[in-house]
Amino acid sequence: MNNGTLGEHLEEMRAFHEAFGPIASDLLVLALHANGLIDEARRIRTSDPIRPDYFFTFLTTVRAMAAIALDDRAAAEEIYATLLARRDDPPPDATSLSVELRPVAHTLGELAVFLGHDDEAATHFAQAATIADRWNAPHWAAEARSRTTT
Repeated sequence: MNNGTLGEHLEEMRAFHEAFGPIASDLLVLALHANGLIDEARRIRTSDPIRPDYFFTFLTTVRAMAAIALDDRAAAEEIYATLLARRDDPPPDATSLSVELRPVAHTLGELAVFLGHDDEAATHFAQAATIADRWNAPHWAAEARSRTTT
């Protein structure tokens, strides 16, 4: 998703959403958004709570990306508060889906920028770079470092 290819998989995301329901809504929102189908993305979006299980951080990170894509500041504020407690976590993954996302701290940085919290954003991006280094993810570390100066 970080390399911008989710939009190329719109039909797969539709099928995934059909098979799994609301748990896959935010992924479909991102695929729809990438294809310019904003009204449809807003219609299928859910605010159902995310279960605090193995996929919580992964799904909450995807929900953060969807909130930013749909310019939903209220949802972004809520997600920001939720993810703060997990800012030192390793990058969220869904190993069984062969998907991994950047560190939670990076998502917090994105949310902070979106919400106008520039000082906090720089701190989150610096933390994300440290975590990415620890996890030998130089592409994420470089991306996070590039955001500490913006």
